Amino acid sequence: MAEKSAFYESVKREVVAKLRHDPEAHIKAGPLVLGLICSELRRPGATTKLVLEDGCYGAMSGLVLIDKDVIAGAVEVLKAVVQVVQERSGDPMKTMGYALDGIARIASAVPPDKIAEMSSQIEATFMGAGQEFSDRAAKYR
Repeated sequence: MAEKSAFYESVKREVVAKLRHDPEAHIKAGPLVLGLICSELRRPGATTKLVLEDGCYGAMSGLVLIDKDVIAGAVEVLKAVVQVVQERSGDPMKTMGYALDGIARIASAVPPDKIAEMSSQIEATFMGAGQEFSDRAAKYR
């Protein structure tokens, strides 16, 4: 298994530290992650792909660790990431795919029924993204 980046670790730590005792952690995860991602993207050498993948993966790993609603959390993180996608040049579907890939990486730590529900909720919010998420989650199972 590949080594996890320092950014992944810092996002996971922030989510755990700031949202552990918050009953609305799944809602607040999006804005928290957005701030961390935007800050990281301003660093020299940061790439959209790695920042979005590792940021979303770190956020979702944090939510898993503190036993919060990962289904709603995934949707809120994606809603926040849409702002980054709109600001970055390039293909928005490809950029959104980076975020979906980061979220999908938790597939081995979450029961299959939750992954299926997550896919349904992502699809309901972002038409066409649910199947893309499911395909990516299947590779991490």
